[in-house]
Amino acid sequence: MNKLTEGSNLRWESSRMMLPEHKEELIKMGKEKEKVPKPILDEQELEQINIDIYNSLNYTMPMRLTLWDDGYFKDIEGVIDKIDYVTKTLLIDTDKEILRLSINDISKTEMI
Repeated sequence: MNKLTEGSNLRWESSRMMLPEHKEELIKMGKEKEKVPKPILDEQELEQINIDIYNSLNYTMPMRLTLWDDGYFKDIEGVIDKIDYVTKTLLIDTDKEILRLSINDISKTEMI
């Protein structure tokens, strides 16, 4: 049997290609499917987050914060340095830098 007649039409295989723009769009679409909605926390979860933040701030205890950021979760480890109740943000001192985070984006806390 001839290779050109086996299974698929190999004569046209070399003309199949994908433009870089199409490939980028497919990657974006794949990432969009991985997004998750922002979790809704109940009273117990919110209270536990407040307790962990308070302990980290007052006793300089390291903690891990899980943040929801535009459909994705990311973890940040460090010690809470300051809480700004007016802007609802907090400063966390990681080993590398001091970050300002929105309290509303915190979905989970854990003491390390």
